[in-house]
Amino acid sequence: MPRYEVQVLEVCSPWGLIRHLRVQRDDRQSGISWDELQRLKDEHLGPDALAVELYPPAHRVVDELNMRHLWEVPEHVLPIGLR
Repeated sequence: MPRYEVQVLEVCSPWGLIRHLRVQRDDRQSGISWDELQRLKDEHLGPDALAVELYPPAHRVVDELNMRHLWEVPEHVLPIGLR
């Protein structure tokens, strides 16, 4: 089972400070499942945090590391009706 390096950064956004979760496997290989990302999000941002992973337009893609990025989003900004 892979181990992960996780960084939590606070960044300024139009909604105030939000947390940016950066996740990379210790062995630097690709392959982080949705279940693992959900578990890591729960551990580092909390189980009630809403987070998204973005897929930018092709001309803005930066793909230098096998790293995944999750961004915390306030529920009033993205009310997806999970409850």
